[in-house]
Amino acid sequence: MVAEGIARMPVLVRAVTFVMALQFVFALVGLTFALSGVITSGSLPALGLVLLLAATLAAQGWLMRHLGGRRHWVRWAVAGFEVFVITTELIVEATDPGLTARTFMRAVLSLPSIVIILLLLPSAGRWFDRSHGSSNPQ
Repeated sequence: MVAEGIARMPVLVRAVTFVMALQFVFALVGLTFALSGVITSGSLPALGLVLLLAATLAAQGWLMRHLGGRRHWVRWAVAGFEVFVITTELIVEATDPGLTARTFMRAVLSLPSIVIILLLLPSAGRWFDRSHGSSNPQ
């Protein structure tokens, strides 16, 4: 049951949480493979990418923790984070000589794009606008 002064998280915001959790799990698996590759190869540039991925995972976990708090800045911080993820993915793809329209579209129409679209919908905006009446202190 939901207490009188606390609103339930809308389905769209729960979907954002779910998609971000999927991203987190995929990135964690990627980090594991990348770390094993760095250990076996000893490549310094690859170590930099592993550290970037680890920092990205830490930032994503921190943002996911704050999604339920209904703070306005969280909505825009998550959207900005997802733009960062798309941008880094495009940069990595651009440095690959095999960049095609297909890989470009895969990068843009991926999980981060879904999160951004869901966050831009009006019900997500109402959720993150604390003036719409939640006493949720997070």
